[in-house]
Amino acid sequence: MSEQKLDYELTDEEIRVATEYLYDLGWIERDCEVCQSREWVMGRKLLGMLPTDGKGSFSVTPDYAYVAIICEHCGNTKMANANVLGFRDFSESEEGGNE
Repeated sequence: MSEQKLDYELTDEEIRVATEYLYDLGWIERDCEVCQSREWVMGRKLLGMLPTDGKGSFSVTPDYAYVAIICEHCGNTKMANANVLGFRDFSESEEGGNE
């Protein structure tokens, strides 16, 4: 597992491509199981899911970079792996994203 940490904001184009991918899978057209809305939005920042400092703080590392997919109506949130969505292969990244 890499110790490199990322601070990366997704571009409009990356969000568009990932949203198209989720539409093609039929995922984005699914109802929110909390409120039955179909109004989903993708978060702009990569998120981490693994604690990295032993104090409950979560950092984004290349192997575990996720994107939030959020119901605009109720806030129900799903997490999708950024590499699988095709943003870029963060596990191969030598640099810490963009600023």
